Amino acid sequence: PMRWSLGVATGFGGHGHGHGEEEEEGDDHGGFGQYDEETGTSTWAYTGRLTGQHDVGQNGYFQWGGSLFHSPEGVLGEADVMGTEIEAGLAQTTFAVDLTLRLVDATNLTAHTASTEIWYTDRENLNEDTGAVEDREAPGVWGFYQYDFNPNWGLGGMAGWWQEAAENTDASWFSGDTAGSMYGAYVTWNLSEFNRLRLQLTQMNPEEDPSNWTVAQQWDVILGSHQHPLDF
Repeated sequence: PMRWSLGVATGFGGHGHGHGEEEEEGDDHGGFGQYDEETGTSTWAYTGRLTGQHDVGQNGYFQWGGSLFHSPEGVLGEADVMGTEIEAGLAQTTFAVDLTLRLVDATNLTAHTASTEIWYTDRENLNEDTGAVEDREAPGVWGFYQYDFNPNWGLGGMAGWWQEAAENTDASWFSGDTAGSMYGAYVTWNLSEFNRLRLQLTQMNPEEDPSNWTVAQQWDVILGSHQHPLDF
């Protein structure tokens, strides 16, 4: 089986612009955001994904996928050059490839699952000194491994590393001020096919910020009759 999808979004981002209170606090307005005026389709975002799944043995599968994000001018860039405020719509393209392998032992009722995703971002940024548009390439990688002791209990670990796409300064692999990373471990308790509890411990090492630890409790519940023979 194979699946594909295409998407178009007319607006995206987690915060707005032009609010006096935010500007007085020195809030960082770089990145995706809301424009104050109509900008046409150039600031829209376009997405696509293609994925396939193949049997491995009697009870396992291998899944591959490719994802694409593109916006011609959807990144709102701002810079203060010698007292002059400069604002521009900037481009970003991100491409990612993901691979997942799951092997199930039907006799012992155990399972191994490994997955990874590698992405590459090509993004424009404004130079804070000159206001010139500069091109920035920022890769990243993320993955996890999980071992299921039985259908009810599983233990896993995950890790990730990335370069900050909003910075103009390149970072070395796994180091540098514009590189971030994360590490984590989790235990999963499947109460039933429709009810799952997960306890997770994560260390985040964001770029240019001190590391921090997070303890999270996740509870997933599925309501209603359903079937999911394919684990896309």
